Amino acid sequence: MKRTFNRFLKIIIIIVMMLGFISCATVPREVVDLSHTLGQDLSAIQTSYRQLIETYFESLRKQAEDFIQSEWAPVYLKKFIEKSELAANIQALPPG
Repeated sequence: MKRTFNRFLKIIIIIVMMLGFISCATVPREVVDLSHTLGQDLSAIQTSYRQLIETYFESLRKQAEDFIQSEWAPVYLKKFIEKSELAANIQALPPG
């Protein structure tokens, strides 16, 4: 019984070793080049997206600043002057 088990174990070991040698594969040089090129392309795409996002948000900031300067601030100042009666107080000041 022990001898049969040892034979069986040896056969299994030989089969596993044969499968190990058979399953070894080589990778073509083109695959390595493609992987390297793809890595560089992904880096370039990431840089491009970052620049696009920065440009977009800078445009949004500019639009908000233009709105505040040209539309919101004049209306706010006009209402502030009217509510606080600032114009009347300035005219009431003595000259000089």
